[in-house]
Amino acid sequence: MKLGIVIPCFNEENNIIPLFQKLTSELVQYKKFILFIDDGSTDNTLNVLRTLTEQNKDVYYLSFSRNFGHQKALKAGYDHIDADCVVS
Repeated sequence: MKLGIVIPCFNEENNIIPLFQKLTSELVQYKKFILFIDDGSTDNTLNVLRTLTEQNKDVYYLSFSRNFGHQKALKAGYDHIDADCVVS
């Protein structure tokens, strides 16, 4: 089973790495894909996501040009992830 995890982000530069570490340690038994959606952050969120995706083959991101809200970010994530089960 492929588990897809969709995570909307808005100005979350300090939370992304701790969340990623906790998710990967807790879900080690699953084949998983993590998709972060940067919802127009104005801090360093996008750079953190770029670095994280360069270092991890199962981590991806989408980046919005401006803030559209977490509902639209979730919808974009659901539309782009290929998994048997998707959680947010």
